[in-house]
Amino acid sequence: MTIPTISVNLAERSLGYKKYELVNHLGNVNIVVSDRKYAIDDDNNGIVDYYMPDILMTMDYYPFGQEIASRTAVGTSYKYGYNGI
Repeated sequence: MTIPTISVNLAERSLGYKKYELVNHLGNVNIVVSDRKYAIDDDNNGIVDYYMPDILMTMDYYPFGQEIASRTAVGTSYKYGYNGI
């Protein structure tokens, strides 16, 4: 009688390396978030009340692609923006 061996594949997950693009109906990237989240404890009782996303970039555009300066916040360099340019 042979005893089957169980192989265990351990996986490691590193947070902060993935970027998710949230686009509008025209395909313009408006927000880029990472796969991290921040735990918020408003009443300091040691229990997480809610989570906030890790926002890497926000942009908004005038017609024909000019950025609205008051609605733009770029935390890191980001390659794509208006119409994928």
